[in-house]
Amino acid sequence: MQQKLWISLIFSLNIIMLFSCQKHFDRGMVYFFQMKYTNAIEEFSLAFAQNDRPIEAAIMQMESLRNLQEYEVGLRVCDLALKSFSNSLALRIEKLLLAADIFTSGQTKDDTLVVECYIESKKYSPTNSWDYRALGSFFHSVMHDQPRAVWCYSKAIEIDPKFYVAYFGRGYIYFNLGYYEKALEDYSLAISLNPKNAVAYNNRAVIYEKLREYRKALKDYSSAIALCQNNPYFYDNRGHIYYYLGKYTKAIQDYTKAIELHPTFTDAYLHRGDVYFALRQYDKAKLDLEKAIELDPNGETRKLAEQILFFLPRE
Repeated sequence: MQQKLWISLIFSLNIIMLFSCQKHFDRGMVYFFQMKYTNAIEEFSLAFAQNDRPIEAAIMQMESLRNLQEYEVGLRVCDLALKSFSNSLALRIEKLLLAADIFTSGQTKDDTLVVECYIESKKYSPTNSWDYRALGSFFHSVMHDQPRAVWCYSKAIEIDPKFYVAYFGRGYIYFNLGYYEKALEDYSLAISLNPKNAVAYNNRAVIYEKLREYRKALKDYSSAIALCQNNPYFYDNRGHIYYYLGKYTKAIQDYTKAIELHPTFTDAYLHRGDVYFALRQYDKAKLDLEKAIELDPNGETRKLAEQILFFLPRE
């Protein structure tokens, strides 16, 4: 009787541990698609340590570090993962992407690591959806071969029709290629498979905005904000829609919120200044436009701000 109780207890503890690990990976994915990369790294690290989807957890931890431009840390994470999973093509592709990031960012002029990673990755063949997804990312961001990238993401989806990360990646490429309907379809599938994907809502809204379907864009930007209330870019994007719809007060509120969350957000100052100009609140417009120029004295924002300033009434 006592032995049965111990077996039952061990079985229950294993279920609890498995559930806990899955929560770490799933929470990491939620944070990742809310652009909360530091939180995502912590969750993926815990998932890897507890051996729940360790390869995927390591990959997403490296993706998060790439977004934070912590390339060297990403390499260390990759090398650690490869000690346990040396045959993973996806991990080797991630290491290649990190090496390429270090080289293209100017942190080194030596491309030896890029070449070594590329040669090493050629020794392995893709066997699963994550391998094909990694290849898609490689062809997209390094080789700039978008058709082949689309093929790789499609292959990942063929293997795992519920692989929302692949739909998201393919949708991004379709958008850049101008295939808006296909991009909409992929983002919609990504959202249906993972309704907590804030970035997918934002990206789908961008397409609706391009197509001038402003009501749909407004709904999606609002969904992104509901999932991630401290992302300044989502507020800035929704501000555009309010502007297009003639709801200037709400547009100003969103641009102001974006600035509160990101005080050096150049575009938000530019956009709010433009709204103030439309409302003929010229003093406020002048302050925002000059702030935008101060933050971006040599960039495109300066040119746009100066164009609006040129039309301000002279004292």
